[in-house]
Amino acid sequence: MEFQVITSTIVVMGIIIFLGSMTAVKVPITDSFKDGVMYIILNIAVPAVILDGVFNTDISNDLFEAVFLIFSAAILLCISALFFSRFFAMLFRFDNQDAKKLSVLASFGNTGFIGIPLCALIFGPTGGLLAAIFDAGLGVVIFSFGIVFLQSKKGRVIENFRAFINMPIISVIVGLLLLGVGFDPPGFLRQLTEMLAALSGPLAMLYVGLLIPPLLSNGRFKLYGAIWFPLVMRLAIIPISTAVVLSFMPLSSLLDHIILLQASMPTFTLSVILFSKYTDESDKAIITTIVSTILSMFTIPLLSLLVS
Repeated sequence: MEFQVITSTIVVMGIIIFLGSMTAVKVPITDSFKDGVMYIILNIAVPAVILDGVFNTDISNDLFEAVFLIFSAAILLCISALFFSRFFAMLFRFDNQDAKKLSVLASFGNTGFIGIPLCALIFGPTGGLLAAIFDAGLGVVIFSFGIVFLQSKKGRVIENFRAFINMPIISVIVGLLLLGVGFDPPGFLRQLTEMLAALSGPLAMLYVGLLIPPLLSNGRFKLYGAIWFPLVMRLAIIPISTAVVLSFMPLSSLLDHIILLQASMPTFTLSVILFSKYTDESDKAIITTIVSTILSMFTIPLLSLLVS
């Protein structure tokens, strides 16, 4: 990965997080407002990134091969990361239930909320499309193995898997179908998706910034003792291990870079929802997500420098 491109992009996104935090200091941020921002990101901006990638990508057998490879790589990487993290959590003698929860926080990155916009900014529309395919593979693992790991309460995995059917996933399916039939969009549709896609990165970073001041003001932002484990695994061990494995794989440079960047993402935002539903430790997920996102502003450029 180009160190300068990665660094400048991360710096810009870090500044936007700061602006989001300053906004939350000056303006009361309600849950309804945060829900509205997340709705716009997940149901309008990210689908636009995917469709923009479809409309600006040449149809070829190589593209469909890349889609299959990155989807398969995402599933294999996420399953391996989950059991890899579980093994180390048990090695450090965490309680069985704690080991499972920490493994989930350590294994799954924010490949949709942050990863798709970031890949689109760095690698262009095709990068955004392939990043979305990777995120779809991660979703399969989250709503199968991930829920099983968290599920101390009774429930059926099949019912929870319905959450996998969302606008980004639908956009991936629709986009691949449009690619398959050779759809040529009119000019206004290209312009619309391009404009909406440009919202995804800034809005995602603003949202992260909005979460920080409320946590600090009400005293909920308390680092728990084991937070080092998911942070080290998510931001260092898993990305470095992925880079080592990729060095032996005959993949294109673009796929290599996208997979590695997605493997370097901070803890996934959806962890807050899943931890709220299946555990009594939603604050642990919120804190891990925010701290890992802030630290990733430094670890992602460092990793790109090491890989370069």
